[in-house]
Amino acid sequence: MALYLLYEQLGVSCIVTVICLLLLIPVNMWLMKLSGAMLKAAMAYSDERTKLEGELVGGEFQGLLILTNLKAHPYISQASKL
Repeated sequence: MALYLLYEQLGVSCIVTVICLLLLIPVNMWLMKLSGAMLKAAMAYSDERTKLEGELVGGEFQGLLILTNLKAHPYISQASKL
């Protein structure tokens, strides 16, 4: 019904527009697949970077805990100086 009313108002240009829209659906699908593949590749690099940052921060935190424990226990800190 809506297409008929558009045809009544616009004429042949309505039909041309609908055909163009239908032809662009496969193009849009192809672009979305390409975008998804590129996003997946970018996320792989991002995941690796996040993993390395987590290891770095985790290692620094553990080192800080060890130093804090050494300073908190005088017997351990004296033994470590020997």
